[in-house]
Amino acid sequence: MHGRNHFFSAPLVRSAAAVTVTLALTATACGSTSDRTLPSPAKSTARVVPVSAQQQQALATADDAFARSLWTELATRDGNIVVSPASIATALQMAYVGARGDTATEIARALHLGPNASPDDISRAASRLIAQLEAASGKGSLLRVADAVWLQQGFPVKPGFRAAMADGFASAFHQADFAGHGEDARKAINAAIAAQTRDRIKDLLPPGTDLSDTRLVLTNAIYLKAAWESPFERSATAAAPFTRADGHVVHPKTMSATEDLDYAETTGYRAVRLPYAGGRLAMTLLLPATGRPLTWPATAPSFRAEPVDLALPKFRFSWNDDVAGVLASLGMRTAFTDGADFDGMSTRPVRIGAVRHKAFIDVSEAGTEAAAATAVEILAGAAPAPTSVQHLHFDRPFLFRIDDTVTGLPLFLGKVADPTLGA
Repeated sequence: MHGRNHFFSAPLVRSAAAVTVTLALTATACGSTSDRTLPSPAKSTARVVPVSAQQQQALATADDAFARSLWTELATRDGNIVVSPASIATALQMAYVGARGDTATEIARALHLGPNASPDDISRAASRLIAQLEAASGKGSLLRVADAVWLQQGFPVKPGFRAAMADGFASAFHQADFAGHGEDARKAINAAIAAQTRDRIKDLLPPGTDLSDTRLVLTNAIYLKAAWESPFERSATAAAPFTRADGHVVHPKTMSATEDLDYAETTGYRAVRLPYAGGRLAMTLLLPATGRPLTWPATAPSFRAEPVDLALPKFRFSWNDDVAGVLASLGMRTAFTDGADFDGMSTRPVRIGAVRHKAFIDVSEAGTEAAAATAVEILAGAAPAPTSVQHLHFDRPFLFRIDDTVTGLPLFLGKVADPTLGA
């Protein structure tokens, strides 16, 4: 950021805006690895199906609302947190396509999809959204999204679910032997995620993960590397005091610049928006007033061009957790129980076992590098309780009769006292 007068004013594509914001919340400093080394993730080509502007808007609005709800659950945790609501939402939308009944209703409620969002609506909107996200890559920016389905060998998946995964989410299908070779399956999934995130997300499924009851794993990976439209001068970076919530003062390396930027200020917080090269992506930074909670405002900040003397610490860290408990707190409970209904996915009973999420961020003078991945583990559910079997053994004397069933006339009556007698 070289002091020239510039502020970000190019509008984001609305259907991708919610995901852009969530990526910004999980961004970190640019690494030095060349973009040419990024592996091309193996996946099927998305077939962008027709979708209305209303459907695009609905999914974007839902993603944004989910991000806010998710953050409300995570905000009180100690330490640094980086999370990609877009990644978690996408992986759960894949599961939603196969959900039915109360299970689908609860997932839709947790993801803010609305009561009338059909699985077909979601897969169609996801197809368009993924295509638009891919188009966000341009000068100085690289954004990649990859979805996949890892399937237990021989486990039946309904054709409609398979088609929705391929067409809507551009998901490749991979065979795995969770039951017999779970460790090999874990390593294969982790290797694919690492390749899709340029090794920023490793061991999404940590060592010791028991996959023996797993039948499917739905994965989403997001990788972002974006240069600032106006980079910070490295010579201006210096240690500066930073007071933690507990009052302890640390001295991180802090970037600084004075420039016209998108700035917002209201009761409770101040915010600035930093554009990335190409004008499509941006990072929003929000500073709550002293004593205020670390929560995002209910409405987006109203930005205006202002000269800003900006000081921003460099930061680089990762975060991971099984967010199943958080999702249950958002009302998505049945999916994790033996009462789960994923009839649109398989003829066999299944439930969600874990929703593992891992994210990385690095913010430096050059820009931001961020990555995230989510794995939804689908386990074998409890089989329906068998119908009670009545045991009736004719092992003592008994009676019999033969009737005319139309008239009710008994044609024969009898008793068997010893079946060995007579000839």
